[in-house]
Amino acid sequence: MTNRIITIGAFDGLHLGHKKLFKKTLDLAKKNNCPSTVITFNPIPKKYFNPDLKILTTINDKLLELYKIGIDEVRVLDFNPKFINISALDFLDKYIRDLNAKAVVVGWDFQFGADKSGDLDLLKKYLEQKKIDLEIIPPVMKNGKVIKSSEIRENREI
Repeated sequence: MTNRIITIGAFDGLHLGHKKLFKKTLDLAKKNNCPSTVITFNPIPKKYFNPDLKILTTINDKLLELYKIGIDEVRVLDFNPKFINISALDFLDKYIRDLNAKAVVVGWDFQFGADKSGDLDLLKKYLEQKKIDLEIIPPVMKNGKVIKSSEIRENREI
């Protein structure tokens, strides 16, 4: 099975912080001569739990932009009642181990699994055991504030 460089997230808005994750994913994929893979969700988790939430990027626009910047593969996971109950370890087994990740690139605030039970500590331990590299991208700041989709949503009329 082909090794992959994987990044995971909702990626609503495709802002500067997300772009740093994508750049690192693409750089590692090129360096390791393997495909770059983005794992994202439809709907994004915040929209699933708050149906009135205004999203910044439709799934179609997100896919177009990801392929345009050179991402080789995008896996869109159906965020549904069954999916929200997946344990953190089952998530890692299914989307990291089973996809044969060589490296994983995530943001500093990455959480995963049912009730956000998976955190960076669990991810680090899991990947160390599997001998998979981990890159954690620090927050990207602008005007003294962390760039986040939720901040963009709050400061923009939609």
